[in-house]
Amino acid sequence: LKTATIRQPGRSLERILFEDIIGVPLATLKTIRELGTRENGYVEQLLADINHRLVETLDIAEYWQQDEDFSLQIDYKGGIFYFFIMDRTGAKYTFNERSGGLKHFLSYYVQTKAIRDSMSERGAIIVMDEPDGFLSAAGQRNLLSVFELLAQPVVEGATDRRCQVIYSTHSPFLINRNYPDRITLVRKGD
Repeated sequence: LKTATIRQPGRSLERILFEDIIGVPLATLKTIRELGTRENGYVEQLLADINHRLVETLDIAEYWQQDEDFSLQIDYKGGIFYFFIMDRTGAKYTFNERSGGLKHFLSYYVQTKAIRDSMSERGAIIVMDEPDGFLSAAGQRNLLSVFELLAQPVVEGATDRRCQVIYSTHSPFLINRNYPDRITLVRKGD
């Protein structure tokens, strides 16, 4: 996953994903690493639990609307944890087998979940330069819905937003026309 500067100091995006978002303690990952292939059935059970949590918690298909069966999952082989992508075909794909746009979308999505889940009392301002790069028009619309999720109040019904999302774009697909007061047009020379 593309790890940007949006993270907590000293904690990787992967660690935030496992511990904070899907609730898998590092001890579980260490157990899988220690057991390796010695207790394959138990390791497979632990991985199945992690994958179930990934699918349920992330619910990526809700936002990546090109594939309702799309999910991010993890596997452990040869002493290495790796993420893979499952889609409606049922096949496993590595990140290198998918588009750059999808990789960017996943990065933004996982970071959005990490930021939202870690914003308790503190607010955040997220600044991005053309996050629509590499994304198709449909992918840009999906990304806009992720940004809308990030800008929503953390507590249902609250009026204060704990996060502001500011980005530059040339794309009409990353503009929510329902909120024209959010848009600032900048022209060269202004």
